Amino acid sequence: MYTVKKVTKMLDLTEHTVRYYTDKGLVPSVQRDINNNRLFDDESLIGLQLPNF
Repeated sequence: MYTVKKVTKMLDLTEHTVRYYTDKGLVPSVQRDINNNRLFDDESLIGLQLPNF
């Protein structure tokens, strides 16, 4: 599982972009930890890499 900060570094995206895509439901398999932080798995990373038109 990856945090927003880790995902932004891996995919060269801004935190705002990652949060926006997840809030709009464009990224599958996003989970939340006990502190309500977003957690991403490999399927989520693929969703972030694909253009969401």
